[in-house]
Amino acid sequence: MDDISEFRLDELGNIHYTRNSDNLIKIAVDGHPRQGNQYIRLLLLNSFPKIDIPEPLSHKTKNIQKQIDQGLIVFMTLREPLGCMTSLISDLLYSTNWQFKPSTQLFQKYTYQEYGYKYIEEKFMHYIKMTQFLIRNKDNIFIIDFETIKKLSEYDLAQCMGRCMGHTEKPQPTKAYEKINSTSRTEILSYLSSNKFSRVLELAGNIYDKAMYDCEDRLVISDRY
Repeated sequence: MDDISEFRLDELGNIHYTRNSDNLIKIAVDGHPRQGNQYIRLLLLNSFPKIDIPEPLSHKTKNIQKQIDQGLIVFMTLREPLGCMTSLISDLLYSTNWQFKPSTQLFQKYTYQEYGYKYIEEKFMHYIKMTQFLIRNKDNIFIIDFETIKKLSEYDLAQCMGRCMGHTEKPQPTKAYEKINSTSRTEILSYLSSNKFSRVLELAGNIYDKAMYDCEDRLVISDRY
C-alpha cells in the first residue's frame, strides 16, 4: 500500500511522523528515545487512516501530560534501561544520521572520560524520570513494551493497539518502513555495565521492573502470548 502518513521536521532535521486533520480519533505516541516511538507512529498512521497523531515526538513529560489533559488516547513505549541506553549511545556515536553534528566528534573523543560520563548519567536520569511519569499516569496511558514490539507482527501489533483505541475496524495491511533494531555496540554495552554506572543502572532497572509490575493491566499485548 502507499505511504499515507505525513511527517514534520524539527529544528535539528529529525523526522516526526504525524497527521493532523478532521479525523475522529486523535492519539499521542511518545516515550524515551530508542524505544520504537517512530516505528509505532508510522505503523499506526498507515494501519488506521482515520486516526490523527497531531503532535510531533518530544520525549518530554510535560508535552505528554498536555496531551493527556487534552483527552488524547496516549501510548507510551517502554524498554529495559541497559538496552535502551546502549542503543541510544551507539546511535549517537555511530549512526550516519548524526555525523553532520560538530559535537559528535568531541563526544566520541571524550565518551569514556568526564564529559561522556556526565552525559550518560544525565540520560539515565532522564530515563528514570520518564518511567516514573509513566507509572504515575498509568491510568491515562497504554504502554507498549519494546520486547512486544519486536515479537509481534505488524498486523497483530496494530490490531492490539486498535482494540485499546476502541477501533472496531481491522488494520490495513502495511509493511515496515523503519525496522526495529538495537543499533548497539558491544564496547558500549560493556562500558555501561561497568561499576561506573552500577548505581544509576540499578536504580533504572528497579524503576523499569516496577513499571512492568504496576502497569501490567495497561500493557498492549496480544491474546496469543
